[in-house]
Amino acid sequence: MNAATLLWWHGGGFVAGHPLRALAPAAWIAETAGMTCILPLWPLAPEAKWPTQARHARNWCRRITGPVYVGGDSAGGALALACSDLAEALVLGYPALGAAPGASVERWGSQENGLDAAAVKKMYGRLGAPDLSARWEQGLPPCLVLTGDREPLADDRNILHGLGTFDVHVTPGAGHGFLRDAGKEAPATQAVLTAGRWLQSLALG
Repeated sequence: MNAATLLWWHGGGFVAGHPLRALAPAAWIAETAGMTCILPLWPLAPEAKWPTQARHARNWCRRITGPVYVGGDSAGGALALACSDLAEALVLGYPALGAAPGASVERWGSQENGLDAAAVKKMYGRLGAPDLSARWEQGLPPCLVLTGDREPLADDRNILHGLGTFDVHVTPGAGHGFLRDAGKEAPATQAVLTAGRWLQSLALG
């Protein structure tokens, strides 16, 4: 039987980022779950327009032999969700799924964290797909969302309600990007351990 794989997509506002920035959370989750971890590069905007990124992610899923579990943080969460019908399960870290700026952006977004309303609109606009949220049609496999209670993109997960049921792990006091502190800060470490154990329980059946 082929070993399970965690395929993880890094964040970066769809225009930046690198797999190394997501290495800490992805590696902690995979090791806890007993899975191999793969963190590919992916085509960035504005040179690559959506759904180029989704097709790239889906092609990666099809290349993997054995059970594949897919995750991603921030913008990477959109790539993970695009693989929902190919994945055994999803782990979405504060996913950026294309929702119009709402109450969570108004409360927790700012120019300092780069997620004020204008920045969020610009982020999705660079993809050539400001209506990204309308592009999710498939249902959900088992899904866990990792987020903080100060998350500007918290409203994006409302999109998931129309696709199926999902679990949410909320880290008190955490905002966008906190998972990158896994292994250094206790709240982030606890969140990724929770995700790893959740995946392990699914893999073991």
